[in-house]
Amino acid sequence: MKDFPEIESLSDITMDDLPLLCIDKVNISDNVEHVVDVDVIKSTWFRLNGITSTDSGNIVVSGRLSSDHSFITVINKQGRKIRHNKIDKVKGSSLLPFRHCAALSRDKIASVCTSNQVGVYNINDGSFTQNDITSLFDDIKTVDTKYASCITTDTKRGHIIVGTRITGLLFIFDEERNLIRTLKLPEVIKWSRDILYHQGVLLICDLERGCAYAVTMDTSKTEAELLYELPKPDIDGLTWYPWSICTDRAGFVYILWYSTGKCIITQYSQGGQQLLTTKRTEEEARCMTTLITEEGEKLLVASRSGKMLCYGLVSTSQCFLL
Repeated sequence: MKDFPEIESLSDITMDDLPLLCIDKVNISDNVEHVVDVDVIKSTWFRLNGITSTDSGNIVVSGRLSSDHSFITVINKQGRKIRHNKIDKVKGSSLLPFRHCAALSRDKIASVCTSNQVGVYNINDGSFTQNDITSLFDDIKTVDTKYASCITTDTKRGHIIVGTRITGLLFIFDEERNLIRTLKLPEVIKWSRDILYHQGVLLICDLERGCAYAVTMDTSKTEAELLYELPKPDIDGLTWYPWSICTDRAGFVYILWYSTGKCIITQYSQGGQQLLTTKRTEEEARCMTTLITEEGEKLLVASRSGKMLCYGLVSTSQCFLL
């Protein structure tokens, strides 16, 4: 019998040795899976402005408690409070303390307040350290109110990126809150309502323009370059304004849009250049994030009054041998 050594050698190859091409799709659940009230002391002044989650499974919300105080609160999936910090506003500041947050690591949260304070919060022990960054705005000449308006992080580098209103600038800090660089944004961008560092670029929700943009994020340079504008939603014949932005673990981008008492969520491709899905949501929704759970990934949408809506994110994959 004739030998076929080439066939024998193929028997040593396993499926793991063959390259795969995987195409992922993520569907947002048709209905809200559950709604919870965030366990925070609420008053007339209360506003929930920020929400984030960490790889350790923690959910953190932030916002304004009163005219002089902001808050950072760690909650579980049921909305129950695990840890709560009430934070004083900078003395002498006339700005209201709306606080935003972004995950920095498994146990640390970066946070910025519109009264111009940037800080780092430790989820495990509740310790919080912050700096007053008001002086960074001193040389900016404008008649409009200048303040820090949003925050994102580059977790690999440990960078904290702070967006601003009106100034057209971003401030980049290290984990110790030392200023690394000031980055000038393209002239078209006026008001960074929310920002997201994603796959090496920065995605910006410009509230004044009613647009979302992608810009370069190179800390070795002083100016960012405009890459593209994300597609706008076209629904109900309204002009929509972007409020919040986040991404799931597959890299799909989500933006929360607001217009005349209505809110919608748009889902984009991994780069943000293709609009995939548009979904209506809670009319008071103001911020959102994603959370990895034992039941899969979830999209959490928080309203300004402290209500948290949970949507399922169902990922499907089709893999082909190359």
